[in-house]
Amino acid sequence: MYYSRSEDGEIRTLEYVFHDREGDRIHGTIRNFFIAKFKDSMKEGEVYAIGNFVVAYDGKKYKTTPNKFKILFMPKTQITEHDDPEFLNDLYKFRSFESVLTANILDETEMFG
Repeated sequence: MYYSRSEDGEIRTLEYVFHDREGDRIHGTIRNFFIAKFKDSMKEGEVYAIGNFVVAYDGKKYKTTPNKFKILFMPKTQITEHDDPEFLNDLYKFRSFESVLTANILDETEMFG
């Protein structure tokens, strides 16, 4: 979770990366006028069911996930916490250096440190 700010420091959006049971990831955005409603609704590392959101095309060049879509929270978005100890908590999808070096197209969402 992180806040996206304008050049003058004003909060524009609250950004998340979500994943499902299979480990597929999708970017989520809460616009500034909905942040007060949702900012305390979720904690990192917990499991939630999220409903009543909008799915939109995510055409940004630099993205947090390779998914071509993102979810947008709306006033009627619902968040329900679930206790599911079996839920996958490993968000990392490691690749060998060889697979990166021999890739025809490098996914720009894969960053290295």
